[in-house]
Amino acid sequence: MKITNTYACWALALVSAAMGMMPSSSAAGDLSVRWPVERKKVVSFGWEWNAISPSEFVKYADRIDQTGLDGVGVYVKAKGPDGKSRSSANVADGEVEWTHKMVEDQIADFRTAMAHKGLKESFIRALGSPHQRLDWADDVVWGKVARSMGTLAWLAKEGGFRGLMIDPEDYHKAKQFCRRPGDEPWHVLAPLARKRGREVFSAVFREYPEAVIFAYWFFSWNIHQAYSDEPMVSARCGGDLWSAFVNGMLDVIPPTARLVDGNEWAYENEASRYEFMHSAIAQRNCADGLVAPENRMKYRAQVLPGFGLYLDSYTNDKTNSAGKANHYYFGPDASGSRTGHFARNLSAALRASGGYVWLWGEKFSWINYDPEQVMGWHVSREHWETRLPGLSAAVRACANPSEFLMKDFPALRTGGAIVDLAEELDVAAMSAKALGKEHDPKNDAQEGSGYFHIGDERAIPGSQYVVVVDGHGEGLDAIAYWLGRKDGGYWRWRVPGQGIALKELGGGRRHGEAVITVPEGVDGLKVQFRLHPDPGTTCGFDKVFLGKIDFAKPGL
Repeated sequence: MKITNTYACWALALVSAAMGMMPSSSAAGDLSVRWPVERKKVVSFGWEWNAISPSEFVKYADRIDQTGLDGVGVYVKAKGPDGKSRSSANVADGEVEWTHKMVEDQIADFRTAMAHKGLKESFIRALGSPHQRLDWADDVVWGKVARSMGTLAWLAKEGGFRGLMIDPEDYHKAKQFCRRPGDEPWHVLAPLARKRGREVFSAVFREYPEAVIFAYWFFSWNIHQAYSDEPMVSARCGGDLWSAFVNGMLDVIPPTARLVDGNEWAYENEASRYEFMHSAIAQRNCADGLVAPENRMKYRAQVLPGFGLYLDSYTNDKTNSAGKANHYYFGPDASGSRTGHFARNLSAALRASGGYVWLWGEKFSWINYDPEQVMGWHVSREHWETRLPGLSAAVRACANPSEFLMKDFPALRTGGAIVDLAEELDVAAMSAKALGKEHDPKNDAQEGSGYFHIGDERAIPGSQYVVVVDGHGEGLDAIAYWLGRKDGGYWRWRVPGQGIALKELGGGRRHGEAVITVPEGVDGLKVQFRLHPDPGTTCGFDKVFLGKIDFAKPGL
């Protein structure tokens, strides 16, 4: 097989051309203009980042750029008036009030580090459940928490972070967001919790109106209550105060801010069971039963569904040390690759998400640290990449296909991890033959138009393919169709396909590229290339590449 740089050049040409495609605001509603779609992001919130200082983030930023990540969760450390070092993760304790003076010397380093592509979507770890329960009626302590959160929001904006990350999980058994026996009645506490949500996030949004607030759970935490016929009655029965607190956030959220519901329950979601899409629908269409009526339009417009993936599940043994089945275990996919299984779930999670998927990892590290570096809690210096070969390439393939095609594609093709399934085809001749077809009403083809297919009739659900297309002229179209065999043995269309955008590069040239994942319930792939030129014009496909990514390939 002769290997050339052609496909890498295609990817570079596309990115260069795309830089000039941003529409003006006056054309924002014009369907004749191609406006960009924001790429969905993958961020890491593992223990690894707990011990990294601002200057160390600058030091390691180039290495983080190579991971395929878009950002991380940063634990900010600062000394209070008593001289003790504290973490931003514990700001809800209310012990000290975080001030600008405590953190302002970190801004320059954070701004330098967060300008890197692997850190642009980073978040400061902020509000969590306190070690000791705060009195909902204590104006003094809640004022201190609100002002401290305002300081962290200020640092986030000045330091180039996307926003703040919060976590309501009750690690310290304080029951902050739940009514306890002996407390004031729920109908007294819930309005107080909503008031505190307003106060705390008024301070946040005053400092950073464009902030993204990322939570491991928003309303997904109480999704079992959302499924009730009367969600708020169910919430009251369970003593839930978190929904009231989040409604306070929604009371004061500006139109420029967003909330991301990270839905940590998704650790056990499987693409093969369509659970990511099901979870997204539940967040969109069920959880708003926990939202106050006056906040529902904000909720639908400004709260984005997200998902957490637990990396350790893809490296854990099938049984634990006691010989029992491991609760968090995702084994190899049909090709024998655990990285492939991860990619399958990541792809499904990104498709269903509103913008972000987060990865939680405990045992290993994303980058190679210097020997003197102090590591985070229980984190090994061994790389995730050694346990999950091809992990960074898989993240790029799912979340950033353009970067994958530029960075990974040429080497993976040379090494045999991506094989061209269309190498022997004469695409120009197939285009000419398709244009010569007679009118076929069954396939809705105009005379002088036509189509041809290439594909893989042995495609495995969850497997990923690269499609790269070059052509010329107006009137080209390409779409991937997923096929399933009926009992009779013939092909039939089963689920909606995936379009491949053919963008104009100038001089009549067209280019398209995509990384596509085979969905569940199908057992074949065909990519249809369609030609429908205007009268008196010509068009055609010049080069076509269809290749399957083999995540089980050694050395990927």
